[in-house]
Amino acid sequence: MAKNVILYRIKDDECRYIEISNNKIHLDYEGEPIVNNPRCSTRIRENFEDVETWLTEDVFNRMKNTDGSDTFSDVVDMINNGEHEVFEAYIKADEIEKIYDEYGIDAEEAKEVIYNYYDNDYFDSTIITYIWDSHYDIAEAYLDECCNIESWMYNYIDFDSMGEDIASDRGMYELYDGRIVEYAN
Repeated sequence: MAKNVILYRIKDDECRYIEISNNKIHLDYEGEPIVNNPRCSTRIRENFEDVETWLTEDVFNRMKNTDGSDTFSDVVDMINNGEHEVFEAYIKADEIEKIYDEYGIDAEEAKEVIYNYYDNDYFDSTIITYIWDSHYDIAEAYLDECCNIESWMYNYIDFDSMGEDIASDRGMYELYDGRIVEYAN
């Protein structure tokens, strides 16, 4: 079973995770570690001084500048020994605070947004794609995006009900104030 473990956070920006499967780090075809967030996968591009991480500078740079022959078994051992856990707890608490500040979601509800994300390996603010004001807005945007509906037909559409169905089908999370969190897929 594969799991994503936080590797680093670009200072004041996105977190990057690394996938561990069968006690091995997921590498690309050239032997470089693949790091990801809920929206994309990439290689390590950042410099050590531009990130926050639980790794030492030497290990970080070795992962970034690998020649393709390294298996990074020592990093897997460090993860298996829980060396990332204190850093993970710090980042998780900080990311919850960012969600609280950026989206005006109370602290407890910000935790619920994180904990209700379908892939609980990811716990940073990049899991949020958009915050909708209402179910009506979700349905209206959906119809505008995918359908060519005549304006007179809008009188016959139950936007609230349609928006509820879309939110439910896509695993969105409804906040106490009625806004709806759309998660990254």
